[in-house]
Amino acid sequence: MKDIWEESDLMGMGQWDVSIQMCGEKLREWDAKVYKKVPRRTNWLKRRLERLTNMRLSRGLVEEIREVEEELRVLRRSQETAAWQRCRPFVLRDGDRNTAYFHNKATERKKRNRITRMVDKDGVMKEEKEEIAEIVVDYFNELSTTSRPQINIDDLGMINKCVTEEMNTELDNMFMMEEVKAGLKEMHPCKSPGPDGLPALFYKRYWDLIGAKITTVVLNFLNGGQMPEQLNYSHVVLIPKKKDPTNMKDLRPISLYDSIVFVRANDREATVNADILRRYEGLSGKKVNLDKCETSFSNNLESNIRESTKSILVMREVEWHDRYLGLPTLLGRSKKVSFASIKDRIWKKLQGWKEKLLSRDGKEVLIKSVAQAIPNYAMSCFKLPTTFCHEFESIIRKLWWGSSGGKNGIHWKNRGFMCRPKVEGGLGFHNFEAFNEALLAKQLWRLYSQPHSLLARIYKARYHPHACPWEVGLGAAPSYAWRSIMGARQLLIQRVRWRIGNGKCINIWQDRWLGGEGSGRVINPTRLLHENACVSTLIDENNGCWRDDLIKEVFFAVDYERIKSIHISRRLPEDKLC
Repeated sequence: MKDIWEESDLMGMGQWDVSIQMCGEKLREWDAKVYKKVPRRTNWLKRRLERLTNMRLSRGLVEEIREVEEELRVLRRSQETAAWQRCRPFVLRDGDRNTAYFHNKATERKKRNRITRMVDKDGVMKEEKEEIAEIVVDYFNELSTTSRPQINIDDLGMINKCVTEEMNTELDNMFMMEEVKAGLKEMHPCKSPGPDGLPALFYKRYWDLIGAKITTVVLNFLNGGQMPEQLNYSHVVLIPKKKDPTNMKDLRPISLYDSIVFVRANDREATVNADILRRYEGLSGKKVNLDKCETSFSNNLESNIRESTKSILVMREVEWHDRYLGLPTLLGRSKKVSFASIKDRIWKKLQGWKEKLLSRDGKEVLIKSVAQAIPNYAMSCFKLPTTFCHEFESIIRKLWWGSSGGKNGIHWKNRGFMCRPKVEGGLGFHNFEAFNEALLAKQLWRLYSQPHSLLARIYKARYHPHACPWEVGLGAAPSYAWRSIMGARQLLIQRVRWRIGNGKCINIWQDRWLGGEGSGRVINPTRLLHENACVSTLIDENNGCWRDDLIKEVFFAVDYERIKSIHISRRLPEDKLC
């Protein structure tokens, strides 16, 4: 590598881009001459090893077998590494070491991501690579061309200042070479190589050799504003919104802005909303794509108001927004229909894998890292139907036990064994119904522990304005999301404990405030102290400690020891749930 870099540097007359380009070409030549011979060498070593193992053993033969096995191991490892880099399976980074699997994964990904045809702005289908590239470039050129908007300086006053003077001073400091190297270290080694085909791994591995020249180019841009044109070359990364996209509107750049706005359906609010979008365009320099904007109305809205509002917003009308952030915006009576897409995603994800390409360990990683992760977001927001959860588990069991071609493999263990934790001798797969409840209980805990979040403030105003979120009922006409979260209330109540501060919020007889195993409540019957007595009654506020004589008089020995084991802060802070 040192020879290649020095030669390319000399021939490129010190120009960094020429050096990088020539270095890449030399590496590709080396790959064709040396690495492409690895499969042939591997096959030859396999045959050699087979012949040696059939011969009469001797000391020299054993040593030769070891040498052949070691070289074979090194070559196989290099093939697997190359296949892994080509595949870039970041989810399965600790999974199979099966080269066939990696090759098939890369082939399927390449086939799925290939754009074979595209409709231009005149509606003509194009299939040539050059024509497709021209359509993409024209689309983004038009999208990025400024319309010279008029900016109202007064609008800038509505933007809150987030950068302090100290922060601004620090941002104005000159960039240093250490920061360039630190930025490189944070980059994933094999993600998103540029047009030169060299991933970040190349720059990391040979930084001592090429770092000085690369650092000079980067600092000249960051500190001096000198931007070489070729440094701005990049790949356009697109995300399809549907299968087999043929129009640029069916693809979107990797940077996304998901937004949903609620307004009353009248001319005044529609005009204000349109004005806000116009001001946003002027201040941000970004054009709102009205072709991708949609509006929907409630069913009881009069048609004339509907038409008037649409004409002001200049957006197409839809009956409802089918999905928002991957979740259904409206839930009908049949929850199975609403969440059917989640089941389909799991099924399609697992159907694309050939059983012969995955070992047992590989299947486990696939199930736990991919299949079980798909419904996580939906399950943290909604209670999925029980039948759905069982169907998820059934799909996973079929993959695990080798069901294929319409034939079910033998299930040697039942569902309980598969969902049992590994420390208890099981396989550690999800019990989806229990996991769903746990995620919803976690969501309920967030409403309590993060009361200033937007979601917590909305729920508090709607359902529990004067109480803790799990101390109220469902309320009038509750949403399915709120009913789902409240369905996990009992699970949270059983496990939540009070952390004692001043004790004024904790009922001695009813609340869970004792540590250790068990319910967390005192086992004493109510006596001497009234039923609404608080823990603060048992605390000496002057000295910040327990009132030992009172506790010994009121409680049994078991409760006495558990209470005395709780540390009391002399500051007597507020009580907290934990």
